[in-house]
Amino acid sequence: MDAAALPSASHLEREFGLFNPEGSGCCPTVDATGAVTCTCSGCERWSKYVAGTLGERWPTYKQYEVLTTEYVAQLARYLRSRRSEIIGDDVVGEPLRSLRVLELGAGDGRLTRHLREELDGHSVEVYATDDHSLGLARGSAHGVVAADALDAIALAGGAARSPVDGSSDLPAACDVALVCWQPIGVDWTAAVRASASFREYLLIGEADDGICGHRRLTWGLEDDDDDAGDSEDDGNGEGAGRARAMPSYMTDGWTRVDVTDELGGRQICRTDERWLSGRRSRSISFRRGAACVESSGVF
Repeated sequence: MDAAALPSASHLEREFGLFNPEGSGCCPTVDATGAVTCTCSGCERWSKYVAGTLGERWPTYKQYEVLTTEYVAQLARYLRSRRSEIIGDDVVGEPLRSLRVLELGAGDGRLTRHLREELDGHSVEVYATDDHSLGLARGSAHGVVAADALDAIALAGGAARSPVDGSSDLPAACDVALVCWQPIGVDWTAAVRASASFREYLLIGEADDGICGHRRLTWGLEDDDDDAGDSEDDGNGEGAGRARAMPSYMTDGWTRVDVTDELGGRQICRTDERWLSGRRSRSISFRRGAACVESSGVF
């Protein structure tokens, strides 16, 4: 296998026995903390693959979202369709302008690089930024602009001034923010929503109570959301239970759309387990409402 080339989802599923609990041969155990693990040879091999330690003929970098040919192709197709919906065409069917996409926390820029290859000639421009704090970036090999996510949002969201180094490599106004595996406990989405130019942000990775982003600020979940009684009637028929707060993205006028199936429904990530049939990574779009677009005055 060429470690530099994207694998197909089908190949990875066969090679590592993914999403086939009956045939995996796994024997998962539960420890005292409730954590479920499996130490069989197949699971150990999969863990080494996503950690980048399986061997020279395999990728030698950590993988959070395991990029596949199918997913990148579907994501590129999705961005082309969003260009048509967000930007539109002129009277002869030509794009009014390119859709500008900003990837935040891009690591070494592999996702942006593969998207650029798929989108060449389709009026979609993709830019990558990363602050290098996690040691995932590999210099500027894939054109990654060294920038803190919030600084990049300020610049590419239309702010007049920004401390971003190499800011000339970023456009002054982007339309879509792309975030693949936002760090746990961190939220960049509020800044995206507050920036005038952004019309959408797409979050790739575990959603809601997973390990991507901030439970409340990103996903609108409260710490006690698992307690169904908090927002229900108190038992006296008076409806006195505490009302659940509306997610901040909704109060800001944005809508949430799960586009996982639209993008093929075959995402693979580092937290997928061979002994589970379900997939843990999803693709969730958040879109600015029509009223917000009109009031922002942004084209």
